[in-house]
Amino acid sequence: MASTANYFLWKTIFDAELAAKIGKPTADRAVGMANSLSHRVMATNAVLTGYTGGIERKRWLLNHEGVAIYQ
Repeated sequence: MASTANYFLWKTIFDAELAAKIGKPTADRAVGMANSLSHRVMATNAVLTGYTGGIERKRWLLNHEGVAIYQ
């Protein structure tokens, strides 16, 4: 998704928020799947899912960057 490139510079975003920004508010699952290479897209309920590097690596990266996660 080329339109997501602007959101990943030191920012996390929920999949539903990103879906709404691209004009597809009901496509949150598709957005999450399409961005599985990015640890910065999170499920709307803040559950760590969908990162191809693994959940533990995603958790470590987010903690390392100072992102508050609730798990």
